[in-house]
Amino acid sequence: MSAPAEEPVVQAEAAAAEAPAAAAKRPAEEAPAAAAGSAKRPKPAKKEEEAAAALPEPDNGDVEALAAGTSGCSFLLTCPQRREKAALRAAMELLKPHLPADCVVSALKLLTAGSVLLRCTPPLAGRAAVAAAAAVLDTTVAVQEDCARMLPVCHSLAVTTEALREAAQKLTAAQLAAEPLAEGAAFVFAVSHHARGCEKDLVGELLGRGESIKAVASGVEAACAAAGVASKVSLSAPAWALCMEVVPVACGANGKKVSPVALITLLPQRLLVTKPRLGIRSLREAA
Repeated sequence: MSAPAEEPVVQAEAAAAEAPAAAAKRPAEEAPAAAAGSAKRPKPAKKEEEAAAALPEPDNGDVEALAAGTSGCSFLLTCPQRREKAALRAAMELLKPHLPADCVVSALKLLTAGSVLLRCTPPLAGRAAVAAAAAVLDTTVAVQEDCARMLPVCHSLAVTTEALREAAQKLTAAQLAAEPLAEGAAFVFAVSHHARGCEKDLVGELLGRGESIKAVASGVEAACAAAGVASKVSLSAPAWALCMEVVPVACGANGKKVSPVALITLLPQRLLVTKPRLGIRSLREAA
């Protein structure tokens, strides 16, 4: 997603002309400071870059926990570049009414700009994360400019065929157990795959898109077979979608070590869009 155009820098002459009017509208003690500061303002983009850099970066322990599925990461935020901090603030405010009272949320910066992981302590179960994201989408009526999408994370894992298949099988089996299908009905699903910046940094090391989708689909089919129900793929009208995001996580000195981590979730149809590509609904559209 491309970044929005930066606001033009306010020129000193224009700011000086506006200063008296601005000072008149403020309390007397604030007027001198307003007039002094209006002549020279930092570029908004610079502030946003500094804010994004302030987000904590993962260490080796974080990478290992993400690959093992024990990190507690429950949401992936996507936003315009250099707006990570603003997206974090917006997401925290939107999520607060829908999380347990004892839930503490922290952020983890990813190597790819425009992406932030939210980690919950104590860890939030995958179905609870999906329910929280659904509540946000159902109750948010104002268009969100900073936070474009909020994807709940059911599992984080290493990007391997075995790990993807196992995660998909567990998610599908849990859904079929929680909400059994009517007799004779099929589990209609689709799989989405999106790699955020991984191709550039991990060429030759990353499991391909087709292989990843095939691994996830085989896990779904295995769970359905075990439950005695049929499975069917529908890209245009899936009842369920297994959404997979592969993100590069950097750690070590100067972020030299880069590891790909997969984030996967199972979403119901009402939270999905199928065009321009399959994924969770955007927060940039009013509910």
